[in-house]
Amino acid sequence: MSHHHHPHHEHNNHHNPEGMTHDDFGLVTEDEFADAMNVGKMTVAKWRKDGTGPAYTMVGKSVYYQTKNVYAWLDWRTFLSGKSPDEPGARAAA
Repeated sequence: MSHHHHPHHEHNNHHNPEGMTHDDFGLVTEDEFADAMNVGKMTVAKWRKDGTGPAYTMVGKSVYYQTKNVYAWLDWRTFLSGKSPDEPGARAAA
């Protein structure tokens, strides 16, 4: 009796039975990013256009965000306590 594991049987991902998804590359979709930031897709699209959001990755017509770019953007959006964002020297990660 063999005890070989068939990893593809353990995945509950119906779209992709091989189990490889954008998650494997550290990517989140535009929807996932908008949900995580508690904003709408329109806001995220505006951030892209205005250059105020994180760097993004285009694959075909789909927009993805690499988690490393989201972390970098969050650092850039981080301000020292007691300072307002437009104050000189307010950025925590200058």
